[in-house]
Amino acid sequence: MDSTVAHLNTLKASVENIYDSLVDPKALNPLIDGLSKVANLFANFVDSIGGGGAMLESLGAIGLSVFSSKIANSLTTTITNMQIARDNAA
Repeated sequence: MDSTVAHLNTLKASVENIYDSLVDPKALNPLIDGLSKVANLFANFVDSIGGGGAMLESLGAIGLSVFSSKIANSLTTTITNMQIARDNAA
């Protein structure tokens, strides 16, 4: 029991004992089943719109239309700041 591996195994057994005492695996099963159903619904949704690429294109188009004015303002500010920095460097 002097080796590090033996001490780690003892610690592991103690942690597993704490987990078994605190968590009832049967209580987690409904949560796990619910998460599985959500994951399956999301996978079916992605498949129904033509896959992940189509979903990313749709989300990109939505994001672009929602944030286009902010993107334009940010680009304008960036260009202005670069021009000021160039003028200050000169």
